[in-house]
Amino acid sequence: EVPAVMILHGADEMDQDTIEAWIQITHDKISDEAEEIIVGDEGEGLVVTVQINYQEAVFERRKLLKHHTSIGSERANRQQRRNLGKFESSSLKIDFTTTIENIIGDDDDWNPNEVVAAGFQTQAQQREYIDSLKTSDDSASFEGVQSMTMEGDGIL
Repeated sequence: EVPAVMILHGADEMDQDTIEAWIQITHDKISDEAEEIIVGDEGEGLVVTVQINYQEAVFERRKLLKHHTSIGSERANRQQRRNLGKFESSSLKIDFTTTIENIIGDDDDWNPNEVVAAGFQTQAQQREYIDSLKTSDDSASFEGVQSMTMEGDGIL
């Protein structure tokens, strides 16, 4: 079992249909990489399971880079800049577990953490994954996703 956490920056909390879509898309991404790494050209003999442990909306406070000026008292200007200088954005934290079983092979010369992370390491891989989420039938929760981060036992 490989525990992992994925954060989708800009995503909304998922309902049951969306959870199922996320599981399927994530499963397919991990399975494709696992087959390539573990069994190579044979492409068969793996059982990959993805299970969500929990999801949690995370609100992040960030500073706006834009400088705001207006006419008025210095104190009012400072308060206005302080209020305008922050905003909250939402992200979705998904805690999940992946299990990979090699049912026909006896080659155990692979790291399960690296296999799970393999499909999410480059910006191009992440963009492809996000695009898959956005074009799924249950994509409403993913429309605002701009980026993602993922960690599994210190990998990524």
